[in-house]
Amino acid sequence: MSAVKMTEGSVQLESLKAPLFYRQSEPATGEVKMSVLLLHGIRFSSENWLNISTLDTLAKAGCRAVAIDLPALGRSKSAEAPAAVGELAPADFLKELCGQLSLSPVVVISPSLSGMYSLPFLHQHQDLIRAYVPVAPICTDKFTAEQYQSVKVPTLIVYGDQDTQLGEQSLRNLSNLANHRVVVMKGAGHPCYLDDPDTWHKLHLYKRMERHGPVPRKEGAKSSTHTNIHTHTRTRKETKPEKINQNILTSDLKLINSAVFLYIYFLTSLKIRLIFSFFFSLNVAVIFSHTFQTWSHSTRLQTTESHTHVSFPQRRTNTDAARVGRGLEAL
Repeated sequence: MSAVKMTEGSVQLESLKAPLFYRQSEPATGEVKMSVLLLHGIRFSSENWLNISTLDTLAKAGCRAVAIDLPALGRSKSAEAPAAVGELAPADFLKELCGQLSLSPVVVISPSLSGMYSLPFLHQHQDLIRAYVPVAPICTDKFTAEQYQSVKVPTLIVYGDQDTQLGEQSLRNLSNLANHRVVVMKGAGHPCYLDDPDTWHKLHLYKRMERHGPVPRKEGAKSSTHTNIHTHTRTRKETKPEKINQNILTSDLKLINSAVFLYIYFLTSLKIRLIFSFFFSLNVAVIFSHTFQTWSHSTRLQTTESHTHVSFPQRRTNTDAARVGRGLEAL
């Protein structure tokens, strides 16, 4: 059995005031074939990749795998997110992260919420990405078909057939990518890798790419291959969603404070007071609307992820690791 070295650490980015926590696995021999970056959804963290042995499996396959806790989530709660939930984060966020951790070129595995980070990175820094594995990510509607067609990175679109919201929406948009294949996990929900970790680790998805190679897109044509993988949904007790500290109202509160100051300052004039009363009320209404939309998007995303029932498998095999290694090399 291949020996695996597991470590934990933190990385400080210039764009953040607090460090990000990460878990890392690699072959104990130090012989690394490639780097893999594991992101996560809004209800999860790097701990999930540890619990279902994805970190262990990738290391046994000869990969250096790094699973981070995204800003304001997991053990990175003190780090302020660079964008509100559902908005695109700066592309340089993951660029700086990969640079700090020496992960380029990297295979990016990006489920759900993490799409707000990985998609800008994919579109603006293709040269830093070896392959892209989106698992029903958010924010796919933020880019046009033409923008997707300009991306040449080998992509494997993965989703569970029970995920009729984000799964199908992301598929429609990501299918415009110039070099992609599609894997549908039968019987799986939104976080399909948690519904059946054994199937995820066998990575028939990577094996298919190894067998058939990338899919070139003909001019003006949409070309993709759909692969159905049967999984068995398992059950566990529901967990309450974590409170999310996104710190999205900081700038809005400053704006309110400024408006209040002006309002009080001009109390001596009735006309000006009425004018500022109107604009102040309008400002509060706009801020409330923005806050409600962000909260609503975050709540829907947490609800979507909570619908999947999960149990963690107790056994892993070297065969799984070998398949992972061969498949990732093909990417």
